[in-house]
Amino acid sequence: MRVPGYPLHPPLTRQQHFAHIVERVERIRQRQVASGREIAVLCEGLMARAFAGQLPKGNA
Repeated sequence: MRVPGYPLHPPLTRQQHFAHIVERVERIRQRQVASGREIAVLCEGLMARAFAGQLPKGNA
């Protein structure tokens, strides 16, 4: 729906700024996914060591 007195599309500079923000958010999201995977792997290793009795005593 077109509103009289307003352009159909935002100015190109505003579109480019929005695209830049979207790219930054996507890179952050990718880093979060990678970090989540790394945390899962580290937790699995820690749990395996804990249940095998391989953790040092007194680190509670």
